Amino acid sequence: MKLRAAALLLALLTALALAQPPRHVNPDEVKVQRPDPLALASAYQLLTQLLRSQNFTGARSLAKLLMNATAPGDLAYVLSRFHQLVLEEGGLLNSSRTLLDLARRAAERGDLEAAKSMLAEALRALAKANATRYGLEEAASEIERRLRAGATSVAVAVAELIRAHAGEAMDVNASIFNLEGTAVTVEAPSEAWVGSTIEVSGSLAASSGEPLPSRKVTVVVDGAQAGSGFTDESGRYSLAVKVPFVYRDRLSVVALYLPEGEDARRYRASASDPVYVKLLFTRPRLSVSVDPREALPGSEVKVRVVSNVTGIRVTVAAFGLERSLTLDGLESELVLKVPESAVDGLHKVVARSMPNGTIGPGEAAAELVVSRIALKVEKVEVPTLLLAPLPLPLTVCVSSPNGTLPGRYRVEAALLGARAAAEASGECVKLALAPPLLSPTGPARLEVTVTPLDPRFKPASASAEVRLLNLLLFALSAALLPPAAFRLRRGFGREEGVPPPKPAEAAQREPEAEPVAYSESLKPEDPAIFEYVLAVRAVERASSVPLKPSHTISEYFEAVKDGLGLALDPFERLSRLAEARLYAGVEVDPELARTLRRELKKLLGGAG
Repeated sequence: MKLRAAALLLALLTALALAQPPRHVNPDEVKVQRPDPLALASAYQLLTQLLRSQNFTGARSLAKLLMNATAPGDLAYVLSRFHQLVLEEGGLLNSSRTLLDLARRAAERGDLEAAKSMLAEALRALAKANATRYGLEEAASEIERRLRAGATSVAVAVAELIRAHAGEAMDVNASIFNLEGTAVTVEAPSEAWVGSTIEVSGSLAASSGEPLPSRKVTVVVDGAQAGSGFTDESGRYSLAVKVPFVYRDRLSVVALYLPEGEDARRYRASASDPVYVKLLFTRPRLSVSVDPREALPGSEVKVRVVSNVTGIRVTVAAFGLERSLTLDGLESELVLKVPESAVDGLHKVVARSMPNGTIGPGEAAAELVVSRIALKVEKVEVPTLLLAPLPLPLTVCVSSPNGTLPGRYRVEAALLGARAAAEASGECVKLALAPPLLSPTGPARLEVTVTPLDPRFKPASASAEVRLLNLLLFALSAALLPPAAFRLRRGFGREEGVPPPKPAEAAQREPEAEPVAYSESLKPEDPAIFEYVLAVRAVERASSVPLKPSHTISEYFEAVKDGLGLALDPFERLSRLAEARLYAGVEVDPELARTLRRELKKLLGGAG
């Protein structure tokens, strides 16, 4: 348990350290910092365990750590208030636990005065904790509603501890001395505007029903002390309390009586049942629009925010960044730059108004589509018949739907493992590609890839079938033809009766992985590893770089990647699949591995 708690504390500390806002940046353009619900849920689970085991030191340390959590808007107040109340409750429960133990020990040794004093202090701490827990429960419910992070389990654990400690206090009181109980009530308006002043009143009496005049009663609003007053001759009290600027449906009001002086030796502390005040505040209606609704990476978009409330401050969040503006009148605009790294698809542009006085928070969102310009390989011009190994001249032309081309783009061509590349700025580019020395005569597939150097454009690819005539192999075949013809004629002179050749098998199995000096961990009986081993064979033949027994999968990939060209992508993906299967035990689809291996074989020109 201790090791697990330490590990979770370390992980949370790391997460919170990374969540701190960046320094030396424009305050109007900062990263949006939202708490991770999963990280908070883990922290609250640990906090609940610490409280239930009455490890109050650990619980308070974790609560202090959670005070560093960041969040946007009024959510920051809710989280901060919740963690502060947990910190206070942990201290009060720790005090009551210690004081009850001291009271019991003092009674056992016959020091009844000390025991009575300790018990009275324990009851004071429990009364404070009981008054504070209502604000804790309200904050926990709000966190649960907005983040679903399991904060209610912490509030439940606190309530259970208060009941348990109160039961122990009653047992000590009954067995040693007899403090008289008290009852305090509270009354408050059913609703109030945030920031306004309300009248809170109630009564205080002993358990016998006798009013208790001239006693101090403390009022706790939303878990925090809001004021105190003294009872009159009839045991009634009344005081003015300011409603905090809290923007949610309601808050709790609790009255607390903590005996002082001689009363601490005669009466028990008490807390009233909570009453709830509905909070009133203006909820601004926001709307946000973007122009244009579809944009390119690196381009600018105009964001327009409209509200029914004037002069409010609004933050606009998009692409992980946040910008601030103040509405001049009922609307305002700002220019948002789409990051060059923005991916194609639908993105949210969210506007949030900051609460101010009786004006609460508001939120609205618009959708922005990021779409890069699609390039197209318009044509690939190659000769009808290619003579290998002579250089192959080819022309590649590109286009786009709106006629716009990137300022610079890179064209790469691959044929049977041979590659050529060039950069261009116009519609067409010429390249010269030398086929491999021993290219087979016959059809071959030419692959062309166009990579724009402008983030506004998408890459494009195309392929073309070419016919090769290898002059070197043709000359070699011509030189070997007469001896072959002579042996053929001799074969005709043999006696008949030679058995006919056996028919070829209908289907060829995939090549078996022969034993080689690879690492023992590469077990070819696994289908995914088997496909990886076959792929390594092909790469070894194409690159002349062998896989050594000491190589890891990643080390071998780094050793050969510079020479793979277009085959780099399938071999990298297959290597990652093999690593996941071999080292992490992840289930890998053999068909996916086989498809990648065949694609690799195709791009390597049949090697392997």
